[in-house]
Amino acid sequence: MHSVHKAGHIGWSDYVVGIDSRLAGQRVLVIARDFDLAICGQTGLPRRLRIDTNRRYQGTGLPPRRPRRIMSAMS
Repeated sequence: MHSVHKAGHIGWSDYVVGIDSRLAGQRVLVIARDFDLAICGQTGLPRRLRIDTNRRYQGTGLPPRRPRRIMSAMS
């Protein structure tokens, strides 16, 4: 069992695996076979991946999101 960091990742061996920041603080079960991982959360299977041994950080597989711009009300 691993706890998801507030930034939405877990540590696995020497790798950092991105999951989803919305799962921060939850416990997940990691089932591994060689470099194939299945990450099971409370709501199901949020991530399945094969570790790329050339990269320490394994991204979430989703495109990066930009922060929302909040338009201020003009007087």
